[in-house]
Amino acid sequence: MALAAIAKTVNVNGHWLLTGEGPILLEELYQPSNGKQDEKLLRSVIEAVEGVQERLGLKIEPPTKKADLILAIYEMYHNTGIQPDPAKMTRLIKATV
Repeated sequence: MALAAIAKTVNVNGHWLLTGEGPILLEELYQPSNGKQDEKLLRSVIEAVEGVQERLGLKIEPPTKKADLILAIYEMYHNTGIQPDPAKMTRLIKATV
């Protein structure tokens, strides 16, 4: 609670305050990003999901479930300034399939 109050009072990103990662200021967090940055993130998420699926011999069915997984991971990282960590994504995908 104390860190949340500090972050709110000084208008900084709570994730940055806890981890040192991502944009420092809240206003930077909510600025619209350009399409290339979003495209890069989306590509990395799709490639990671496909890679984990292939490596582990998983089949994510139906396609809507796979799309929902990709969207959920994308939304987790969107506007954070952080690129997905492959090991964390592997654990997440294994846990959801």
